[in-house]
Amino acid sequence: STLVAGAGTPPVGEFCVAELAAALRISTDAGRSLIAEAVELAHRLPQTWRRVRAGDLPAWRARRVARATIVLTREGAGYVDRHVAPFAHRVGLAQLDRLVEEALVRFEPDLADAR
Repeated sequence: STLVAGAGTPPVGEFCVAELAAALRISTDAGRSLIAEAVELAHRLPQTWRRVRAGDLPAWRARRVARATIVLTREGAGYVDRHVAPFAHRVGLAQLDRLVEEALVRFEPDLADAR
Protein backbone atom coordinates (compact mmCIF):
# COMPACT_ATOMS: atom_id res chain seq x y z
CA SER A 1 0.00 0.00 0.00
CA THR A 2 1.10 3.52 -0.75
CA LEU A 3 -0.12 7.00 0.08
CA VAL A 4 -1.43 8.59 -3.12
CA ALA A 5 -3.24 11.64 -1.73
CA GLY A 6 -2.65 14.15 1.05
CA ALA A 7 -1.78 13.58 4.71
CA GLY A 8 -4.44 11.72 6.65
CA THR A 9 -5.83 9.77 3.72
CA PRO A 10 -5.78 5.97 3.67
CA PRO A 11 -3.10 4.19 1.65
CA VAL A 12 -4.08 2.51 -1.60
CA GLY A 13 -2.79 -0.82 -2.82
CA GLU A 14 -0.43 -0.33 -5.75
CA PHE A 15 -2.19 -3.18 -7.59
CA CYS A 16 -5.41 -1.10 -7.46
CA VAL A 17 -3.77 1.64 -9.47
CA ALA A 18 -2.58 -0.77 -12.15
CA GLU A 19 -5.94 -2.58 -12.30
CA LEU A 20 -7.93 0.66 -12.64
CA ALA A 21 -5.56 2.00 -15.27
CA ALA A 22 -5.82 -1.22 -17.28
CA ALA A 23 -9.61 -1.31 -16.99
CA LEU A 24 -9.91 2.31 -18.15
CA ARG A 25 -7.17 1.88 -20.77
CA ILE A 26 -5.17 4.78 -19.39
CA SER A 27 -1.57 5.03 -18.21
CA THR A 28 -0.62 3.97 -14.70
CA ASP A 29 0.25 7.61 -13.92
CA ALA A 30 -3.19 8.77 -15.07
CA GLY A 31 -4.79 6.01 -12.98
CA ARG A 32 -2.75 7.07 -9.92
CA SER A 33 -3.88 10.69 -10.42
CA LEU A 34 -7.51 9.66 -10.73
CA ILE A 35 -7.37 7.59 -7.54
CA ALA A 36 -5.41 10.29 -5.69
CA GLU A 37 -8.00 12.93 -6.56
CA ALA A 38 -10.90 10.67 -5.57
CA VAL A 39 -9.27 9.76 -2.23
CA GLU A 40 -8.44 13.43 -1.59
CA LEU A 41 -12.06 14.42 -2.23
CA ALA A 42 -13.57 11.64 -0.15
CA HIS A 43 -11.28 12.07 2.86
CA ARG A 44 -10.13 15.69 2.98
CA LEU A 45 -12.63 17.76 0.97
CA PRO A 46 -16.01 16.67 2.38
CA GLN A 47 -17.97 19.77 1.39
CA THR A 48 -16.73 19.71 -2.20
CA TRP A 49 -17.30 15.92 -2.36
CA ARG A 50 -20.86 16.38 -1.06
CA ARG A 51 -21.60 18.74 -3.97
CA VAL A 52 -20.25 16.19 -6.48
CA ARG A 53 -22.37 13.40 -4.99
CA ALA A 54 -25.45 15.66 -5.07
CA GLY A 55 -24.89 16.27 -8.79
CA ASP A 56 -24.27 19.95 -8.04
CA LEU A 57 -20.67 20.11 -9.15
CA PRO A 58 -19.03 18.49 -12.18
CA ALA A 59 -16.39 15.95 -11.20
CA TRP A 60 -13.73 17.64 -13.33
CA ARG A 61 -14.05 20.83 -11.27
CA ALA A 62 -13.83 18.91 -7.99
CA ARG A 63 -10.81 16.98 -9.26
CA ARG A 64 -9.09 20.27 -10.03
CA VAL A 65 -9.58 21.36 -6.39
CA ALA A 66 -8.34 17.98 -5.15
CA ARG A 67 -5.25 18.14 -7.36
CA ALA A 68 -4.38 21.54 -5.85
CA THR A 69 -4.86 20.51 -2.21
CA ILE A 70 -2.87 17.25 -2.15
CA VAL A 71 0.26 19.21 -1.19
CA LEU A 72 -1.44 20.81 1.84
CA THR A 73 -1.71 19.66 5.43
CA ARG A 74 -5.05 18.28 6.58
CA GLU A 75 -5.86 21.69 8.10
CA GLY A 76 -4.89 23.49 4.90
CA ALA A 77 -7.07 21.19 2.78
CA GLY A 78 -9.98 21.76 5.18
CA TYR A 79 -9.48 25.51 4.91
CA VAL A 80 -9.58 25.36 1.11
CA ASP A 81 -12.61 23.05 1.19
CA ARG A 82 -14.60 25.41 3.44
CA HIS A 83 -13.78 28.42 1.28
CA VAL A 84 -14.07 26.89 -2.19
CA ALA A 85 -16.95 24.40 -1.90
CA PRO A 86 -19.78 26.95 -2.18
CA PHE A 87 -18.16 28.50 -5.28
CA ALA A 88 -16.37 25.50 -6.79
CA HIS A 89 -18.73 25.52 -9.80
CA ARG A 90 -17.19 28.81 -10.94
CA VAL A 91 -13.78 29.11 -9.29
CA GLY A 92 -10.95 29.81 -11.73
CA LEU A 93 -7.42 28.46 -11.58
CA ALA A 94 -5.97 31.79 -10.41
CA GLN A 95 -8.50 32.00 -7.56
CA LEU A 96 -7.80 28.41 -6.56
CA ASP A 97 -4.04 29.01 -6.64
CA ARG A 98 -4.45 32.08 -4.40
CA LEU A 99 -6.55 30.09 -1.93
CA VAL A 100 -4.00 27.25 -1.81
CA GLU A 101 -1.23 29.81 -1.32
CA GLU A 102 -3.21 31.40 1.52
CA ALA A 103 -3.61 27.98 3.15
CA LEU A 104 0.14 27.40 2.82
CA VAL A 105 0.90 30.74 4.48
CA ARG A 106 -1.56 30.03 7.31
CA PHE A 107 -0.71 26.39 7.99
CA GLU A 108 2.78 25.84 6.53
CA PRO A 109 4.65 29.16 6.57
CA ASP A 110 8.06 27.49 6.05
CA LEU A 111 6.87 25.73 2.90
CA ALA A 112 5.20 28.93 1.66
CA ASP A 113 8.51 30.81 2.06
CA ALA A 114 10.37 28.08 0.18
CA ARG A 115 7.95 28.35 -2.74
